[in-house]
Amino acid sequence: MKIKGTMQNKSCKKFFFTNIILFCLHILFCFPSYADWWHNNSFIMGGRPAGMGGAYTGIATGAAGIYYNPGGMGFSPDLQLSVSTTNYYTSTIKQQGYLSDSSTGFELGDADLLNGYFGGIFRLDTETPIFLAFAIYNKDYVNIDNVVASYSSDGKNKTRYVQKTSSTENEYAFGGAVRINPQWSIGASIAFFDIKYSEVQNANIVEGPFDDPDNPGNQLYTYEIWNYTSSFFVRGIEGGLGVAYKPNDYISFGLSGKYKFIMAQGADSTYVDNQVITNSNFVPLGPSSTYPFNQYLNKSTIKEDDRPFGKLPSMLRFGIALYPLEFQTITADIAYYSANQE
Repeated sequence: MKIKGTMQNKSCKKFFFTNIILFCLHILFCFPSYADWWHNNSFIMGGRPAGMGGAYTGIATGAAGIYYNPGGMGFSPDLQLSVSTTNYYTSTIKQQGYLSDSSTGFELGDADLLNGYFGGIFRLDTETPIFLAFAIYNKDYVNIDNVVASYSSDGKNKTRYVQKTSSTENEYAFGGAVRINPQWSIGASIAFFDIKYSEVQNANIVEGPFDDPDNPGNQLYTYEIWNYTSSFFVRGIEGGLGVAYKPNDYISFGLSGKYKFIMAQGADSTYVDNQVITNSNFVPLGPSSTYPFNQYLNKSTIKEDDRPFGKLPSMLRFGIALYPLEFQTITADIAYYSANQE
């Protein structure tokens, strides 16, 4: 009876302590979670990390640990495969009248492409737990397809602006981890990355009317079309190190860092501008020195750069995971990314 009473007291103390932790966390973090809504990557690698909003450094088991913390892979199951994907979506916002001007129209469209992640991990047949893993994933930074149009109430002043931007990073990664004792695991990863970015902008602008100095009573318009294209690529190798510490079954910690080594890169941009003078029927009049308006065709600017980046961002992550109750996990991450160096 004495032993049973002691066990009941310990159980009550554990339950009381767990509820105190949950209450404090609720008070401190009572704001809504947007599941990595505006992060460095709009796509979260791995199915389980996605359910935690990307806060996975303190756990990092499975093949997803290659990205979050290679050290956490030392606490993985002996064999595991993981597949996750993000569906394609489009959205369009239209508004009649903006900036206190009811004669204008506004349209904004956004589209995102299909992304995917596939990875696997297995344990070697050794006395010391050693794990090997692979992962193939696409990190979709942004895919934008915007159209902004405005016009005057008489229909004579019009502007139409189109922007198309895409930026993706594909990675092919391998990693390994060693559980050196029941509490500690260390790991490393290497990945081949391919970053591509492209942007196309187009604008059609009609302005006027203006008085024709050569023909009093007649009116002129300026019609301008400009196109801008820009793209760059960066390829290289990303190295990562990580460590995981799990002192007991109720808490674990993770720390990892990654650095990108550039092997090949390049960038180019082209800007072409056209502006002509038209009559009231929007028929081009051709060049003439008597018109007080600038007029030019195919005004081009081309720029190439074989070294757009001096250094890509490095990453440092720290995470903690709590397991207060069965089937319940609370995680938090702190991630630091250095700036690009051009």
